[in-house]
This record gives sequence, structure tokens and C-alpha cells, in this order.
Amino acid sequence: MAAKTIAAAPSPRTSPDATAQDPADLLANTLSQLEALL
Repeated sequence: MAAKTIAAAPSPRTSPDATAQDPADLLANTLSQLEALL
């Protein structure tokens, strides 16, 4: 349960790559990273 809670609420302190605070920006960053792998 604790891991699920942490995963649902990512903290900028624990993920230095995520500079965006907005969930929409985080999603866009994730999509960009996935596209870079294709």
C-alpha cells in the first residue's frame, strides 16, 4: 500500500529528472521519453 501511495504522488525530491510540477507536463515528459526510445 505504501509503495502505491508513493507511486501515485511522485515527489520532485525523489525524481530529479521531473522538473515539471504539473501532472500534464509530467505526462508530456514521459511521452517524450518513450518517443525517444522508438
